[in-house]
This record gives sequence, structure tokens and C-alpha cells, in this order.
Amino acid sequence: MKIFRMTALAVVATLSPATLPAEPLTLKAEGTKTKSGSAINPPSIRDNCNDAKQAAIQRAASLGFKGAVVWEHLTVDSDCKLSSTSGGNAAVFYTFTARGTFSLK
Repeated sequence: MKIFRMTALAVVATLSPATLPAEPLTLKAEGTKTKSGSAINPPSIRDNCNDAKQAAIQRAASLGFKGAVVWEHLTVDSDCKLSSTSGGNAAVFYTFTARGTFSLK
């Protein structure tokens, strides 16, 4: 019985969270960019999506997360989400959203 207790203690000590490798610290940050335009002539999707990503990068960097980033796919084919709201008779406000997971190093 004494051998069984020692074996059980050894197994528990090996599987304890203190002995498991530590996961790197990560942060989910979201950046947005709002641009006004008309429905006939909308703003550049690529440029404003990149601006939203830069806003997320700056937000993460301000908290000390300057490492690698993995961008979430917010739509079927893009890592940037576009939503629009009407701002009167002719104006439309386009909001670009990007979200990523940043690592500490």
C-alpha cells in the first residue's frame, strides 16, 4: 500500500499545473476605423481595413503586447468586418473592424 501511495503522489506531482509549461501571455485587441462617404463612392476597403488593423496594433502596443499577431477572420473571406450606417440623405458612415490576438513576445 505504501508503494501505491508513493506512485500516486509521483503521478500527481508530475501532472500538477506548476510543472506544465507556461502558455505565452496573449491579448485580444480590436481596432476600428470609421469613414464617411456616399453609397455611390464608398471609401477604399483595403486602406481602411489596414487603418483598423493599425488601431488594434497601437492598442495592443500601449499595453505592452508587441509580439506576433494572429488576425481573426471576421467575414468569410477577410479579417476585417465592414458595417455601414446612414447619416442623413446622402452620407453613409462605414465602420471597419479588425480583431487580433497579440502575444507578449
